[in-house]
Amino acid sequence: MVAMQKMNNLLLYHEKTFARGLLILKGKMLKSWKPLL
Repeated sequence: MVAMQKMNNLLLYHEKTFARGLLILKGKMLKSWKPLL
């Protein structure tokens, strides 16, 4: 059971960091595209 909990926590953590990374990437893309829009 503890192992399952640790796995779930890891997955949640990775999902959060992945989502944050996507947001940062989106922001960078928007900044670089602004002059063209």
